[in-house]
Amino acid sequence: MTNSLEDNSFHILGLDSSSSQREILKRSKELTNRLKVGVLEGLEGDFGFFEEFRTEQGVKRAVQKLGSPQKRIAEVFFWFQFTDAIDNKARVALKNQDYVEAIEIWKHNSTGADTGRAYLYKKNWALLLLIQMLREEENKDLIEKTLVLWRDVLESDRFWSAFAKTYKLHDELGISTETIDDFKKDVPRILSDIFVELGEKYGDPTYVAEFSKLFSFKGGKVEQEVLNPIYKKLNKVAKELEEMKVSSDGIFDDTEKKKIKKLIEKAEAVLNEVIDLGLYDTSQTKVIRDNMAMAIRTIAIDLYNNLNEWNKARELIKVARDFSGTEGLRGRIEADISSMEKDIKDIDYYKELQSKLNIAKVLNIIGWITVWFYGIGIVFWIASWVMKNSVREAAINNKNFK
Repeated sequence: MTNSLEDNSFHILGLDSSSSQREILKRSKELTNRLKVGVLEGLEGDFGFFEEFRTEQGVKRAVQKLGSPQKRIAEVFFWFQFTDAIDNKARVALKNQDYVEAIEIWKHNSTGADTGRAYLYKKNWALLLLIQMLREEENKDLIEKTLVLWRDVLESDRFWSAFAKTYKLHDELGISTETIDDFKKDVPRILSDIFVELGEKYGDPTYVAEFSKLFSFKGGKVEQEVLNPIYKKLNKVAKELEEMKVSSDGIFDDTEKKKIKKLIEKAEAVLNEVIDLGLYDTSQTKVIRDNMAMAIRTIAIDLYNNLNEWNKARELIKVARDFSGTEGLRGRIEADISSMEKDIKDIDYYKELQSKLNIAKVLNIIGWITVWFYGIGIVFWIASWVMKNSVREAAINNKNFK
């Protein structure tokens, strides 16, 4: 459902969601004639939410959707249901464009109640808040409130029982229980798409992020219009890293260092978009993160094994660990880090031994030189002998020189 609320069939036709097929066809003919002469005011079902939303094609699509049991139920669900005196009171407020009053009526009569009727009020309330969000840019204070209302409605068996009963009262198409059950499963997808619309309308990922906190479902628009472009960017970065082959020329130069740094920063920036959407730990994102981690890990191991760039390799392997999404890959990278840390520690240890041996050699030479002049070379010889033996003993025992 593109622009699902503005393009709702009952909104387009200016009719109640309980309207009969005869009333629908009659109104569509009336609107077609009105559109030709440009006279559209005065419809009883207009509440002033949007401007210039009617077209001849829109009217035709509305009639087509309302002629299909599978499509009609979605149009009814995502429009107001006026079923009793309380709803009619709210309808008067809507007609007068007193939206705050309509909200208060439905809020007052649904808060704290656990009846099917109360949940129908709550659905109307949640719908009006959603329309307000589409109409007004300064609406972030409504996001969580609206989502909580929708969650309460969708998770209530009492609501679904009341909705099905009310729907069937005016159903002329003979909807089946299976169709209602299928629609019930599809509602989160439709709602998800509406929140994607909100994010696109205001250029703000908060709407999708907040939706993801309360609903695990990701609708088609989240996948196609939000996540897929992000995943493509990350896969492109991973591919560029994989194609670098840093050891092929035997040198790890500044150009390669800068390119790796730039690509990692680019990947981090893209992943920040996913974090803002609240989708960092979804299964699909974890797979993409693993791809990035593997690309960085490959470079780190190449530097370590083939170019003796031990410290840079250790730095990169830790970056790979931070990118990893699954426990399996994180465990492999942790093993790599442990192995590198041990090897580097041993290398540093033997470097220290070599340094001490070099000092011993210098002392020995000084001893030979000074003995001819002052006869005190014996002191340096003794120091040299003590240091060499200490180094030798440390190497044998494989412990740090002291």
